[in-house]
Amino acid sequence: MHARPYARIWLERFAIQTYPVTVESFSRFLDEVDLDLGAEKESLARQLAKSHPDLPATGMSLAAAEAYAAWLSKSTGKAWRLPSEVEWEKAARGVDGRFFPWGDYFDPEFCGTIERSTSLPEVQPVSSFEADTSVYGARGMAGSAI
Repeated sequence: MHARPYARIWLERFAIQTYPVTVESFSRFLDEVDLDLGAEKESLARQLAKSHPDLPATGMSLAAAEAYAAWLSKSTGKAWRLPSEVEWEKAARGVDGRFFPWGDYFDPEFCGTIERSTSLPEVQPVSSFEADTSVYGARGMAGSAI
């Protein structure tokens, strides 16, 4: 594992959504925004059109993800941005440094990983794994989007 050495880091207050961004929400963004993402916009739109609306949106560039956050901010009147690496980790692991959002033990039934079945895992709807909930209430932090 290539984790950073343990260090105490102070983070200012931040908010993170309960669920990962869904296909439905990201598709609405693509429909409403005239954004020059080149061929990426068409490719994403085709991919998302074939997906279940509650699946996590995956496969977009950093520019598209940042544009989505700006659109969400404008749409909701709340300031949204992508979390930093340490913010994501705190939202997933809490302040006690647990290894998984639910604690320090692994249970393949708690998240969407290859250990759950003998076949390749498929991306699951964002609310599929209730146990994959951090102490802050963030869901899907341990493997719903593969």
